[in-house]
Amino acid sequence: MCEDDTVKAYRIVEWRQRYEVTEKGKAATADTPVENLRKSPLPYVRFKVYGHVHGPAYRKIIKRAWMNGQAMELAVFGLFAKLLELAANQTNQFRGWILDEKQQPMTPRQIAEVLDVQEVETVSKALEILCEPAIGWVEIMEFPGTPQDSSTDGGRLWGKEGAACGGKKGTLTGEPFKNETETKVKVNKSETEDKQPPATGGEGSDSASDLSQEGSDSVSWGLDERRLRVFTYEVVCQIVKPAGDSDRTTLQHIFNQLENHIKTGFFEIGVFKEVEEAARQCTSAKNRMAMFVAIAKERFSYQPRRERLLRRAEV
Repeated sequence: MCEDDTVKAYRIVEWRQRYEVTEKGKAATADTPVENLRKSPLPYVRFKVYGHVHGPAYRKIIKRAWMNGQAMELAVFGLFAKLLELAANQTNQFRGWILDEKQQPMTPRQIAEVLDVQEVETVSKALEILCEPAIGWVEIMEFPGTPQDSSTDGGRLWGKEGAACGGKKGTLTGEPFKNETETKVKVNKSETEDKQPPATGGEGSDSASDLSQEGSDSVSWGLDERRLRVFTYEVVCQIVKPAGDSDRTTLQHIFNQLENHIKTGFFEIGVFKEVEEAARQCTSAKNRMAMFVAIAKERFSYQPRRERLLRRAEV
């Protein structure tokens, strides 16, 4: 049972002064009276044009989103454009809020359903990035509307702390918001501290033989999987251009650990495709190899041998 009936919802930051238009189609300001705004949903919104250059917030999105997957920055920007449409498709007293057709706050899952996309996790992560103070395009605020009872609207709202609150006005059962503006976006593939990949051997030992028999039987590893690993390794080498034996050894360690993680079920075989795409993200870097290793640590749970030895010494 919830102690607070407060309901929160996503809202476009500074909606009126950035995106709203008046009844006459002019730019609104923060001081524009509600009665001067169009009463029905807007046919269009203002959206500042930066042309062939990037705005400051978009530059921050690029830096923030790249570690969450291929083209994630474009997903974030595209989602924001659709959020503007959702926020504009309301009567004047509700514009700027991300609400459903009943003027009730929407969860990431509901937003994904309305946009007819399957990747709810991508929508949720994109919302987290948009809500970060450094970006400042979306915020989560207390919703001033009048929520309906949970028995009549399908469980759309959540209480202040995001806990399920069945049966109370303004606090309905459903999916909680995963992100407040202070929430740090968790890195893809290693989102929780308690879900860590298994240890992969000791010093100088990164091969698949380091796995226990139980782990090696978790996922079938045949000729096709081996060929995919070899093919991906060659593609990555061509892209990141290892400078010498040390770099090539590091790449081998990365792929050995990936193979181990796949066999134990921590990753699926499709991770090799993600690795290839991650390598392609490094083509604009001055040191491609260094950038690729950083991505491997963040997204693919790569632990350099020295780090693993230090952790073992601490135990």
